[in-house]
Amino acid sequence: MAGAEEAASSIIGSYMAFYSVGSAVGAATVAPVYDAWGWTGASVLGAGLALAALLLWGLHQLRSRKVAAGAGLARSAHGAGAE
Repeated sequence: MAGAEEAASSIIGSYMAFYSVGSAVGAATVAPVYDAWGWTGASVLGAGLALAALLLWGLHQLRSRKVAAGAGLARSAHGAGAE
């Protein structure tokens, strides 16, 4: 079970590293926006970043489904020729 524990530690460490970097980038990004436009600007920036992340996730999901569907078609065509 040592391999699973090492993998879990690696995942947790990666999560914390990206969390820290994301927090730093977010703070550096929102500070000038807050100075210029206050809470409204900071809120709009946060909503925009959340929507961008949702859009990227959605595009990734669509691309993954297309690849999976293409692999399924290739497998069924290959299987049909083998009979």
